[in-house]
Amino acid sequence: MVSEGFVFIFLTLYYLIISKNWIGSVFFGFLMNVSCSSITIFFLPESPMWLYDKKNYIECHKVFKQMCEFNEVKNYPKI
Repeated sequence: MVSEGFVFIFLTLYYLIISKNWIGSVFFGFLMNVSCSSITIFFLPESPMWLYDKKNYIECHKVFKQMCEFNEVKNYPKI
């Protein structure tokens, strides 16, 4: 949160003193947001809580298994 605050302060001073052209930074932020969102949507699994609510128990177990393997938990429950 602190670093984000510094970014806002820097941008405020930049546009106040140096330049009035804000289109470039808004376009850059938009591209970064779209690219990060489109990349992560393919690699993040569904929420186990959402899968459990939809009664998709096998997929829920697979996600929990991936979470346990990523966190190096050895004793996860088997189906």
